[in-house]
Amino acid sequence: ITIRLGTASGITAGKTLVIFRGTQVGVVRDVDVTDDLQGVDLTVEMIKKTEPHLLEDVKFWVEKIDIEAGRVTGLDTLFSGSYIGMQRGSSEKPARSFVALERRPPVPANELGLHLTLHSDALYSIELGSGIYHKNVMIGSVQSHTLRDDDTISIKIFIKPQYASKVREESRFWNASGITVDGGITNLKVHIPSLASIIKGGVIMDTPEGLKASPPAVNGQVMTLYKDYSAAEYGIPLTLELLTGEGISEGSTKVMYRGMKLGHVKHIAINKNKEHTVTAQVLLDPRVKSILNSGTKFYLVKPKFSVRGIRNLETIIDGVYISFFPGEGKQPQDHFVVQAADPGSDYARHNSDGLTVQLTADSLGAISAGSPVLYKRMKVGEVTNIQLREKEDKVLITAIIMKRYGALVKKSSRFYNASGVEVTASLDDGLKIQTGSLETLIAGGVSFYTPVKGKVARNNSKFVLFEDFISAENSDQDKIVIHFKEAVGLKKGTKIKYNGIVIGKVTELKYEKKMTMVRTEAMLDKDAVNLLNSGTKFWLVRPEFSLAGTHHLDTLISGPYIAVEPGTGAPRREFTAVKDIVVSATDLKGLKIELSTNDLFSLKVGSPIYYRRVKVGEVLSFELSKTFQYVHLKAVIYHQSSSIIRENTRFWNASGVHVSGGVLSGLSVSTESLDSLLTGGISLATPDNKKMGGRVRAGHRFRLYGEAKDSWSKWSPVLTPVSKKK
Repeated sequence: ITIRLGTASGITAGKTLVIFRGTQVGVVRDVDVTDDLQGVDLTVEMIKKTEPHLLEDVKFWVEKIDIEAGRVTGLDTLFSGSYIGMQRGSSEKPARSFVALERRPPVPANELGLHLTLHSDALYSIELGSGIYHKNVMIGSVQSHTLRDDDTISIKIFIKPQYASKVREESRFWNASGITVDGGITNLKVHIPSLASIIKGGVIMDTPEGLKASPPAVNGQVMTLYKDYSAAEYGIPLTLELLTGEGISEGSTKVMYRGMKLGHVKHIAINKNKEHTVTAQVLLDPRVKSILNSGTKFYLVKPKFSVRGIRNLETIIDGVYISFFPGEGKQPQDHFVVQAADPGSDYARHNSDGLTVQLTADSLGAISAGSPVLYKRMKVGEVTNIQLREKEDKVLITAIIMKRYGALVKKSSRFYNASGVEVTASLDDGLKIQTGSLETLIAGGVSFYTPVKGKVARNNSKFVLFEDFISAENSDQDKIVIHFKEAVGLKKGTKIKYNGIVIGKVTELKYEKKMTMVRTEAMLDKDAVNLLNSGTKFWLVRPEFSLAGTHHLDTLISGPYIAVEPGTGAPRREFTAVKDIVVSATDLKGLKIELSTNDLFSLKVGSPIYYRRVKVGEVLSFELSKTFQYVHLKAVIYHQSSSIIRENTRFWNASGVHVSGGVLSGLSVSTESLDSLLTGGISLATPDNKKMGGRVRAGHRFRLYGEAKDSWSKWSPVLTPVSKKK
């Protein structure tokens, strides 16, 4: 036969052999240059039994040492010399003249063995003929490679028949060209493949121990070629976004599920966003591929310290790790935001059918994942997740309320931050030192209450998380604007009073454009809205000293306040303050009553009378009885509050300081007001409904008790307000 070559380098007549599957089937007899001087023709003598197989698609090529792109191939010819390789064809048309290929052709598709395709992001150092190795044994070779339309690489490989059963559906292939160095100083990993693969380049195949029972691979199967050994060990890539990379280490932080390692963090990058969050690239075991859906929740597991003890103790030694709570979402997903707490924690696992609520806050304070949710100081739920909403510049807090307490959360419920210690003090409100519980002091907490009855909240209902109880209580107020010519004494929190009763507070102060007026924004109780009309007057009440006398000395301690005098006209929400208006207490209309007591305590003329810590009247005078056995006091209950007074109303001395509670349940130190602490004061309560008795007339006498009975504080009658007098 004749074989045409581009060059006869390495070919010697009478010596160069034709080799088929390691066996000599021919020898070169003559070498001659072609007529056009473009190549050479080899005259080859083949053994007789090859004659039926000399067909037109038989392939010949010269096998010799080839150094290309830093690689050496054809090492087996180093001592034997170059030879001509042969691959049989499938045609039925005989031939005697052939053109040799430049290099060894791929194994035919019908060749016994296993034909697979590997997909890869890059070709690395793999070339045609690069070996496929398993336990340092060459079990196959790379046959061809092509660049796909999506810029990935498709690599055809052939596994020899005797090794085909070693390859399973879950087997891993990875690039083995060179030495892999991974990890950091504290967890350095060096992986060295076989010497042959280092010299010649190649691919290593192995099957993880737990996946060897997977079905055998079949011809045509497409598999992944991983970048290196580390990537192949846990080969499904996904990304996790975290608020911080604290405790996370490249190459060592594990992904765990029920005590099993199912992946690890490969790389960490800082995101170029406002919060500088962190993205962790993770390689996950293919066995858990089914969890990669929109319902799965990833969370960080780290040690937690609380009054209940230490949780996740193993992380103190082994380090922080990532776990997940499998979901049943319908959409495949490979990017997740890591939650701050375990959605499969005690509350989530045992209360998965509980009520989930979403709380939006401006800041977290001391709240963290695991912080308790309280109702009347009793733990009814737990914070399970915290996320930062960049667009809204808000914090989103997820909490689970245990199923048996879910009905306590109404649409009208109000949530507030109950962390730490809350201290408030004023002459009107008194001194209050309030804590939630010892646990909220340590771990922060959320409380809620329901001011009015309403429908039960639905799952995933959204609520505002108020800064504190006072903010929550004042959330249903109306906004008004008052313009002042000067702001001396004005500040945030300055009270607005009507007839001595606080009906609102200043929330914001700022100068107008020309700096001539001060714009004061305030929140007013909804019940006071009917006071707002075009004739309403506002003015600032401050202490006054003059030759004519002194006024408003109480504001020396309590601070200035804004007084209001209602008018008539169309409703308004914006006003200009007037100059001071002096209103005498004798001008206030009300119900005049008498109180009889064994002891005057620290009461004085002007001492306040409170109902639910709201000032509703004051002491007008006092004198000893004719027999000197009692003290008789005359008092006035302001007109707008006079409907509170009934035949069975109880009055008691409210002077001094009251302490209740304990360290574990929360400590409460209070007075009726700082005013009552200084000048004395009286509190009153009226029984519920039918037990309250009828209305009383002016001059009705009541007994003034030294202290209240516990049952009085529980009275909560529904009373009809007195109509407004013009």
